[in-house]
Amino acid sequence: YVAQYHYREFTGSQLEDRSLTVAVAGADQAIRISGEGTDMTYLTLDGQAYVLDHLARTIARNESADPADAPEDDGIIAAPPFKDIGSTYVGSWEEDGLVYEEYYAANGDRMFYYFEGDVLKRIRSASGENEFNLDVLEISDTAAPEFIELPEDYEWLP
Repeated sequence: YVAQYHYREFTGSQLEDRSLTVAVAGADQAIRISGEGTDMTYLTLDGQAYVLDHLARTIARNESADPADAPEDDGIIAAPPFKDIGSTYVGSWEEDGLVYEEYYAANGDRMFYYFEGDVLKRIRSASGENEFNLDVLEISDTAAPEFIELPEDYEWLP
């Protein structure tokens, strides 16, 4: 699958927009963090860990990372279940051409699941004043190869 999470992060004293894209294909995984002044991918490919700097166009092997030590599901992006235990269905509405279902979770959070037809396109959660958006870019057994690959034209760092 491929999913993208949009968030805001303090960098020094400035609040900046960021996106985190996660692509998973079997045991291979890419986590790309991009925004103002940063564009990095942390890639696990064929049991090896790499760091790609897309701004500097470099690749470094991450010797300190041991993919065998990582749990199978590290929870970086895990879509909340449609009906957690204790959640309450509120209703269904339309917004921006998508139909969404709203749920109140047992902990007081609100969950919104956006669909285009039967296809899940976005998950939005609201917890107090915090709001999180997860755009589902692709749901499949394999991710598009451009997400999980080593670029041929990047420089390898020692």
